[in-house]
Amino acid sequence: MIELRTLSSDSADRILGETGYLSDHKVNKKVDRNKLEKLSIRHKRDNGYKEIDLTFAKKVLEEALKNEKKFIENKGTIAATTLQEQWIAPRLHYALRLTRDEASDPKIWNYLGLFFEDYILRRWAGDSKGINTNEDSKPLEYHFLLKKWDRHQLAKLWWMAELTKNNGEYHPKAGIINTDIINYVLGGLAPHSHQYNLALLEMENDVLGNKKFELNSEWIRAAYRLINRKILHEGGAVKVSFDINYDEAEKWFNEKPDKKLLTFKNTIFPTAPKDIEIKSSEIKKLIVWIREGIQNQIDTEWLYLNNIAIKIVKEAREPLNRDEIFKRAKKEGLLKFDWQKRELAFSLVLAPSDLSQGKGNKWELN
Repeated sequence: MIELRTLSSDSADRILGETGYLSDHKVNKKVDRNKLEKLSIRHKRDNGYKEIDLTFAKKVLEEALKNEKKFIENKGTIAATTLQEQWIAPRLHYALRLTRDEASDPKIWNYLGLFFEDYILRRWAGDSKGINTNEDSKPLEYHFLLKKWDRHQLAKLWWMAELTKNNGEYHPKAGIINTDIINYVLGGLAPHSHQYNLALLEMENDVLGNKKFELNSEWIRAAYRLINRKILHEGGAVKVSFDINYDEAEKWFNEKPDKKLLTFKNTIFPTAPKDIEIKSSEIKKLIVWIREGIQNQIDTEWLYLNNIAIKIVKEAREPLNRDEIFKRAKKEGLLKFDWQKRELAFSLVLAPSDLSQGKGNKWELN
């Protein structure tokens, strides 16, 4: 058994600093395992659940590293690193058996980040022949130590699996349909985000219900901005109910993970706890609510952006792309926020318009 330990921020900073990983030195030292052991404290569960054995998480990350070439060969339209994270996330969650309360403790992730340094180094150190082909890439402090929930390399994967599971099943990609969604799901770690994540993932291949739009990065940004505003102003957090089964939680947390499910060649997907159940009928209600919110955006804010774009293109008397439209509108004091620049594209596509898109993604008068 490999016991889970916790590590304070001060001690973690000290150990990480001594490795040289964050400097430009050509030669880096490994984490001092003796010091990591000495400065960390054994994690003792106070919930009566079985103690956590890191043997299983170790197996997951070893398999991810060992099969790096397989992720590279099968990457398709997404990066190999993202494909690897999709594979790791549900299995890491299954292997660790943390409660949400435990997973909210930065000291646990500080220890795990340093204990599993090999995986994090490989994920973020650029290598033209490796899984991360960006040769300028290098690991940063928040990849190892818990500074931000959406940046720590292990915490973010665990939380994505946690906040996209439902009734004993993990989302097949742990919700990581692209890298941007991690920032929006974990940016605040709001406890009421779970049901909205499930609803958006159901909309992945058809955002508006008209078969025209897929849930790309632009749509993810717009949808979560909309959700956050509607939660605040319309009490959206209570629009959908869900059940918590504490007996099922206790059963799963005390169950020993099956090591066979953690191998790369295994085709059987690991099972999540059945502690949270959000019915499909409730998720469908949220999808309707989100789409109504998007329609309201089309009729108000995006129509406003559209009218400004028409004005700017008329004044310019030449086709302009989105960035050029925003730059001119900003200079005239008509637009000023980053979200307006990002969502200008939606206004031009969705709101009634006198503009059409021509060559070079430039918009011109019809």
